[in-house]
Amino acid sequence: MAKTKFKFTHADGSVSTRSSDRQYTHVVVGRIDLAIQRENCTDLDRGRSQWDFTAKMANVDVEMPDVPTIAHLNALQRNLEDKEFVAKYPDREAYAQARLQESLDYLAERYGTGDKSNEIVLQWSASETSAQKGAQQKAKYFIDVAVKSVDPAQPRQE
Repeated sequence: MAKTKFKFTHADGSVSTRSSDRQYTHVVVGRIDLAIQRENCTDLDRGRSQWDFTAKMANVDVEMPDVPTIAHLNALQRNLEDKEFVAKYPDREAYAQARLQESLDYLAERYGTGDKSNEIVLQWSASETSAQKGAQQKAKYFIDVAVKSVDPAQPRQE
């Protein structure tokens, strides 16, 4: 069966597309609350616990048998990576702060520095009823959630 390419044009002129064997009539759109995402990034305890675990694993000696298996080689590789990690981040606070900055930089690069992202398609739906149900679920995690029709110049066979 030939796939059909569906298109949705956002208010800012950007276009989201999807190719599928199914027929889509509606999309659920919404925005990411970047203020909440940045706030979630400030949980340094997660970074600290990741550092603690990795530092502990870096101190484990991996013994190699005379005939190593893939599992032994993978364990050795992971152990070497853990040791490099501890060398790069000698203390847990430095790692937690680096993780925080990486997360904030990612959000700024991907979505900008505003309080909310541009509108994105959260779900493609085959009916308005399905889209409405999806919108109710998406509204728990996203802001400005709405149901909109797919562009009427569709479908186009690929």
